[in-house]
Parts: sequence; C-alpha cells; structure tokens
Amino acid sequence: MTMRIAGTALLGLFGGWVVGFALSALVHIPMGMLGVDDAAAWMVAVGLLPYALALVGLVAVPIIVARRGREDAEGEG
Repeated sequence: MTMRIAGTALLGLFGGWVVGFALSALVHIPMGMLGVDDAAAWMVAVGLLPYALALVGLVAVPIIVARRGREDAEGEG
C-alpha cells in the first residue's frame, strides 16, 4: 500500500502540473495576443498555477487513493 500511495503521489504531482500548465497556457496565449503585459500581477499569478496545482495533486491524490483502498479492503471480506 505504501508504494501505491507513493506512486499516486508522483502521478498527482505530474498530473497537477500538466493540468496547471494547460490552464496557464490557455490564459497566457490569448492575453499575450491582446497585448497584456506579462508583468501584470494576475498574469504572474496565472503563471504560478502549474506549481500550485502540482502541490494540490501531490497531496490530494494519495489521500483519495488511501481512502478508497480502505473502503475496498472492508468490502472484501
């Protein structure tokens, strides 16, 4: 179970970063075309989105997997 949780933590970290990067790009590209300055405070915050979602994935995914693991073990028998 420990390796399963560690593996899901890594997947959550990577998955959160990928989702955050995609969301960040969806905001940055159109705003860049409109001429919005990259140094604007909210653009900087959006640029940090991949790192924030990576941390959320690192914490949330193993918790979800651990809880589901206990529920599955209770139903086996």
